[in-house]
Amino acid sequence: MSYAIDNNQSFHSISPMFDPNEFIQLRDDGFAMCTNPMADGGLEAIMVNTGLLGENLRNFESSVKRMVLSKLFSPKFGEVILTATRLRQNEYA
Repeated sequence: MSYAIDNNQSFHSISPMFDPNEFIQLRDDGFAMCTNPMADGGLEAIMVNTGLLGENLRNFESSVKRMVLSKLFSPKFGEVILTATRLRQNEYA
């Protein structure tokens, strides 16, 4: 377990938990650059449309899930992509 000191000089543990948001860069044009958290020799990054709604969103998410199941994407990369597709959903609601 690792520890860090925050600005208040208090100690807290650094969790080794995976956070997909660390691998997403939002752009002003409605897209997000998703980088692959796994150094597996596969795809390094993918540009994701964050403005998909309704059936288009469901179809895209289903495609990503199929790619993970067929081992074209790692599960963590799939999680990054699926997280990015949902980031701006509140803006469109």
